[in-house]
Amino acid sequence: MSEEMAATTEEVSSSIQEINSHMQETATSSEDNVKKIEFLAKLQGETNLTLNEMVSNANQLSSQIVFINDISQSISDIADQTNLLALNAAIEAARQGNRDVALRGGR
Repeated sequence: MSEEMAATTEEVSSSIQEINSHMQETATSSEDNVKKIEFLAKLQGETNLTLNEMVSNANQLSSQIVFINDISQSISDIADQTNLLALNAAIEAARQGNRDVALRGGR
């Protein structure tokens, strides 16, 4: 009977050692997982900062595009006015030339 008890005790001891080994592996895995989660949280924070910067840059770019568009429209308007003034000047020059010819007697 004492041999059976010794054998049972040995089996229980072996089982406890196996359980301890599995618990140690689980603890190590848990520590690794915590480190990985902390790393991912850090990456998420960095990603959020980068995205916020990108949004800010996109907003600034949009404002600058609107400003450049306004300047471009102003330049286009000035060019249209300049072309009209040049056309009017050419018409007036042609009229003046016709007047000069008429005054000289058609020569």
